[in-house]
Amino acid sequence: MVSKKCNENDIRVMFSAFGQIEECRILRGPDGLSRGCAFVTFSTRAMAQNAIKAMHQSQTMEGCSSPIVVKFADTQKDKEQRRLQQQLAQQMQQLNSATTWGSLTGLGGLTPQYLALLQQAASSGNLGAFSGIQQMA
Repeated sequence: MVSKKCNENDIRVMFSAFGQIEECRILRGPDGLSRGCAFVTFSTRAMAQNAIKAMHQSQTMEGCSSPIVVKFADTQKDKEQRRLQQQLAQQMQQLNSATTWGSLTGLGGLTPQYLALLQQAASSGNLGAFSGIQQMA
């Protein structure tokens, strides 16, 4: 939620009060225009934490619909976990909209154990059954 009018120097100035910045980069599309997102790398984690505490949702920048979001970047593990959760939600939606188990389509690639777990959760309404889903995936 960074203003698309900001450049790297503007972002550096905004965050320099929190410590030494090693790298500052604005995410840009293929056309070279800002995507409204920037990555700032501080010398220490403590500096980053101070920036997060002070800056997260502290202001709404020009041209943005919501306040600035300042957080640690998502790791690859975070991204994979979010992708698995989205897949699970889609599969649960398929299960909930099916009238009978025999009419399900698109779930043929699931292992019998995974399908059984989906059936159990759908019938009991217990999504807690999916606490171990990452190990199965």
